[in-house]
Amino acid sequence: MEVNTADVVLCGFYFGDLKTTKNRPVLVLKNNLPYHDFVGILISSKN
Repeated sequence: MEVNTADVVLCGFYFGDLKTTKNRPVLVLKNNLPYHDFVGILISSKN
């Protein structure tokens, strides 16, 4: 999957039991890392 800076993508985050995940939106901050990695920050409506 191709991602660019400022894209919003869904990433799976594990719960405390490390068995189940939930997709959460992430804002891509930097995308030009090796092995198709990127740096992102979780988007949340919780304070």
